[in-house]
Amino acid sequence: QVAGRNDREVIVVESSADGRARAVAGRWPWARLIILDRRASVGEARNIGVRHARGSLLAFLDADAVPSSNWLDELEQALTPEMEMVGGAILNGRPRSPVSAAAHILELLEWTPPRPDPLLHAAGGNLLVSREAFEAARGFVEDTYGEDTLLTLPVGRSGRLAFAPAAV
Repeated sequence: QVAGRNDREVIVVESSADGRARAVAGRWPWARLIILDRRASVGEARNIGVRHARGSLLAFLDADAVPSSNWLDELEQALTPEMEMVGGAILNGRPRSPVSAAAHILELLEWTPPRPDPLLHAAGGNLLVSREAFEAARGFVEDTYGEDTLLTLPVGRSGRLAFAPAAV
C-alpha cells in the first residue's frame, strides 16, 4: 500500500546488490521490497514484481524516473474500456546537458508531447497495463532488450494503446 492510500501498492524489485535496498526500505517503509541475490534483466525484474502484485492494473516506472504527483492518476484516466495499455510521457530530466538532450532525442523523443499520431509502442519506464492484457501477452520477454516494445507493439498495432501526455 502507498502511504495514505489503500488502493495502490508499490513493489520494488532490487537486483543491483549494491546495498541500496536498505535505503529504499528505510525511506519508503510502505513499499514492498523484493531483493534478488543476482542481477536480473529488466523484463525478468518486472515479471517478478507482477507475480507479487495483487491489482488488476499494473504500472511500471523505471528506477531513474521521477514521476509527477498525478502520474498514476493520469495513466488511469487514459485507460478506457477500449484500451489495454497506456504509455505516459517521458521528459528529459537534464535538458541543459548536451549529452542528456542527445540521448533523449535518440531514445525517448517518441514519448515526448505533443504527439500528432497514436503510439505504436510504449516505453516500459512509464506504462500502465491491465493485468488481463499483460497475462494474455505472457508478460515481458526476459532474455533480451526491447522487452517493452515486444509487449506493447502488438497492442499498439491493434489500436488499443493510449498515450497519456500528462502522465509525466
